[in-house]
Amino acid sequence: MGIILLGGIKHCGKTTLGRLAAEELGWRFYDLDNLILKEAGGMWKTVREVWQDMGKEEFQLLEEDASRNFIEWIIP
Repeated sequence: MGIILLGGIKHCGKTTLGRLAAEELGWRFYDLDNLILKEAGGMWKTVREVWQDMGKEEFQLLEEDASRNFIEWIIP
């Protein structure tokens, strides 16, 4: 199984394209938004709420942590 990372501005179709590609390839799909919410301890329902409550800098640190933890988990 390979790894494909999609990046881009919000609402450009990353999640839709990622899900379709994963389904076509028979791979698992992971959305960073969901990983961020998990990393945040499940206190928020959306990443927008996390951003609003934490502010830009703290959110970016959380996003970095979620990304790093995922990469370390998926590529041991």
